[in-house]
Amino acid sequence: MGSHDPLEAMEITLELLVRSLGAAHHVVDEMLKKKEAAGALIASSDFERELAASGLDRATSKMPKQIHEIKDFLLTARRKDARNVKIKRTKDAVKFKVRCSKYLYTLCVFDSEKGDKLKQSLPPGLNVQDL
Repeated sequence: MGSHDPLEAMEITLELLVRSLGAAHHVVDEMLKKKEAAGALIASSDFERELAASGLDRATSKMPKQIHEIKDFLLTARRKDARNVKIKRTKDAVKFKVRCSKYLYTLCVFDSEKGDKLKQSLPPGLNVQDL
């Protein structure tokens, strides 16, 4: 066995990583092109759902933004550009949608009691619609 320079070994490792990342990126691009050609974005795995939700699969992100924390949602609802809140109740969840100037922010609460408390915590001047 010959002795290798540590710097040379690191360069080889880096080159292999770059090649594998490029190949993965190519696979994702091809997958998205096929789905766009089919006319619909159908998420068949968690990775594809995350990719679709992130907006990276489109040139411009026109997707609504999802908020995962109640505290962040309340701060968003208190912003000056927040216009209204729509509340949609399903058998599994309560969805809160606040319309701001640029995005529609959505919070899903899976406990109806928390949903009721959150509704009472919304700012009083905000237009609230139950759907």
